[in-house]
Amino acid sequence: MRCAGWCVVGALGVGSVSAGQDVVFLGAFGGHDYYLTSEAVTILQARTIAQDLATALDLEYNKDVYLTTINDEDENDFLEAQGASNWWIGLSDAADEGVYIWENGEPFDYENWAPGEPNNVGNEDYVVMWPAGNWNDESVTKSFAGIIEVNQSTHGAPPIDLVEAFPNLDFNIPVELKDPMDGTNRLFVVEKRGIISVFDNDEGATTKKAFVDLTDRFETGEEYGILGLAFHPNYADNGVVIVSYTLSDPSIVSVVSKFTVSKDDPDALDVDSEVVLVEVPQSIPNHNMHHVEFGPDGFLYIAVGDGGCCGDPLDTAQDLTDLRGSILRIDVDDEDPGLPYAIPEDNPFAGNGNGWREEIWAYGFRNPWRFSFDGEGRMWLGDVGQDKWEEVDWVVKGGNYGWPIMEGTHCYDPPKDCDQDGLVLPLWDHFHENSPAGSYAVVGGYVYEGSSCPGLVGKYIYGDFVIGNVFAMTYDDQGATDVETIVPVPGMLISGFGVDASDELYIIEYSEGIGHIFKLECACKADVNGDGKLNVLDFVAFQGLWQAQDPAADCDDDGAFNILDFVCYQQVFVEGCP
Repeated sequence: MRCAGWCVVGALGVGSVSAGQDVVFLGAFGGHDYYLTSEAVTILQARTIAQDLATALDLEYNKDVYLTTINDEDENDFLEAQGASNWWIGLSDAADEGVYIWENGEPFDYENWAPGEPNNVGNEDYVVMWPAGNWNDESVTKSFAGIIEVNQSTHGAPPIDLVEAFPNLDFNIPVELKDPMDGTNRLFVVEKRGIISVFDNDEGATTKKAFVDLTDRFETGEEYGILGLAFHPNYADNGVVIVSYTLSDPSIVSVVSKFTVSKDDPDALDVDSEVVLVEVPQSIPNHNMHHVEFGPDGFLYIAVGDGGCCGDPLDTAQDLTDLRGSILRIDVDDEDPGLPYAIPEDNPFAGNGNGWREEIWAYGFRNPWRFSFDGEGRMWLGDVGQDKWEEVDWVVKGGNYGWPIMEGTHCYDPPKDCDQDGLVLPLWDHFHENSPAGSYAVVGGYVYEGSSCPGLVGKYIYGDFVIGNVFAMTYDDQGATDVETIVPVPGMLISGFGVDASDELYIIEYSEGIGHIFKLECACKADVNGDGKLNVLDFVAFQGLWQAQDPAADCDDDGAFNILDFVCYQQVFVEGCP
């Protein structure tokens, strides 16, 4: 629960300790929430406020809640965006002790502290923030406002675990899981080095078969191999399968092909049925063409990276004559003259006279790794960033998503004062940091519609390949309203997500090449006392939490403790455990 506007620590359940202990929610940055004391306080008072806030949120001071150090340009930009105009941000016990100063909303100087000036009040890093003034002004040197940082990953995180979905099966660099939605209760896993495996959707499954084996076509490493799989909406009748892969010999080329299933074996693809739909020559072995998915309109959508490496060196993402750096949309059930597919008439550049590629649905992407469609028809996408920012997008017809002009919501080329006119900014961007809320390589996921975790229904679940975090985004029709880290799993290389016919979510990961499939397991909100039974004792336990104003008893998440929480819990109890 964030403080919306000004709120008093006492209102959070601990009681005000002394004057000046109100805090304001300043904003969210880099996976953390920032609170600012509403009145000038000493460092010791700020520390006490932070400790009280930690207690109120049932978190640990100096681990999940702490006085923070803001000492780089991006964080300064963050503070500026919150309305700061003339502020000095100081730090102590850092490699370069000093103060960042900005005036009229622009950082302009960095000065060293002098002995005896106000940083010499302790042995820990901290930030002080005060209106710019004269060093000799007593109100400046003796009075500070503390910035308190709250880790989003533990702030209100629901009790969610990852459990292995198929403990008897291993996979060789798995990158995608698909259900053909044909009523056969089978799952298919793409193993990057050239195999698509098929097996029964059964926790006790002990065997898998090779639906197709193309390992003789690929080298290992980089983004070579099979990267994407899609089943035709009418797969049960026509057996059509789309496979995306990248070859390296004799040259790098990304391919999307159409196959049909064997007439003799429903667990085998007919390799000889291959029809190459799209080929994109590449010069760099990453940011290639990978994810494929049929949309609710029946057309095939294809994600194509910008062609490689750093900063869009080939200038493809803003070039509408090039397929790279784009989302493509084609009709695989029809053909236009000279093409093995047709261009849908409502594609944004269909029939243009400028030489622009008519297959392009949206553009301005760097490395769009995994997208999906929700029940409302919205297209969700994770686009892997460059140096600092990972982004999540809603993809719309004809949208320009800004790369390399923008990285997330920030200017990239040029680094400042970039022209954002006509660009579609992301729903959310994650800062590159090694924390439970950070991300270095975003992996797109799905809006959860399953039954195992009722608290996640309607939230967009996605993750990070490098750190292993799993995120849940809350949103409305205007965009994202919040993101929480529901499962931080350091060391897990999350390569993709999948859903089955029951809308249950699967998480794909591998480390050292050996991969496994996980699913979410959520605690039952109705079983308050955790004894595995639903009875009157759970109401007694809930009342105890409510009287203590424990955040777990704020059933309706409105930030207040009142009769509505009991009405909410009664409904939760009636719904029972999944």
